Amino acid sequence: MKHRKDSEADQLAATDTALMQSKRLTEVRHRSERSLRQSVVAGILALVVATGIGRFAYTPVLPAMQERFDLSNAIAAGLASSNYLGHLLGAVLVAFVPTSRARDVLLRTSLWTVAAATVCVGLTTDYSAWIALRFVAGLAGAGAFVLTSAVMLEELSRRGHLRLSGLFYSGPGIGIAISGLLVLSLNRLLAGEPAAWRAEWLLLRVLALVLVFPCVEWMPIGKTARQSTSRARGSVVAEERDDRVHGSGGRWRALRAGPTGLGLLP
Repeated sequence: MKHRKDSEADQLAATDTALMQSKRLTEVRHRSERSLRQSVVAGILALVVATGIGRFAYTPVLPAMQERFDLSNAIAAGLASSNYLGHLLGAVLVAFVPTSRARDVLLRTSLWTVAAATVCVGLTTDYSAWIALRFVAGLAGAGAFVLTSAVMLEELSRRGHLRLSGLFYSGPGIGIAISGLLVLSLNRLLAGEPAAWRAEWLLLRVLALVLVFPCVEWMPIGKTARQSTSRARGSVVAEERDDRVHGSGGRWRALRAGPTGLGLLP
């Protein structure tokens, strides 16, 4: 009789332990899924800021600037070219940034710099300042684009969800659509107003600043994001093998990404 009671008690204890373990595993899985969703959203928003705003928002604002300041096509092209030059230079330079805390700091700095440059364009009417600010926006935007891509692809590969990279790269298109629709709406609202161009830049500034906060908060960067797993170690081994064949990893990735960057030029 006593043996039977002990056996039932052991079974109940085993059942409780199994339920607790199952509950903990479920909680861990839910936290992991939530973290993955936040990381993907942060990556998308980073590309919205870096490319949709820092790179392409100039296009819908240009007509209002030309109307207000009677800018010639040559001057407008000069502003665009300064951004292209910054974008090209930024993409080349960032290929030499080591995978370390420096990369994380540079990524955050690049996102904030894009937002700051967008702010400043709307605060001045000096052409030389516009040239410099559009160059800085291109430089920082390229850095943010390349570094965000590196961080997110590493994270998705580590988690075994590399298929989500397509969703992540929807960021530029979303950014172009949002900035274009916002500027178009403001153009209609402020039709004929001399300060319409400034309002458009400041609206884009607000959008960029709002989006940078979740990017910085949710982006999988830092010590936690670099914790290794067996899948991550396999990826590193494969990457190192690729580096030995093709030279420095950053430079090789930059070379492979080059045609895509050229394709973005209108």
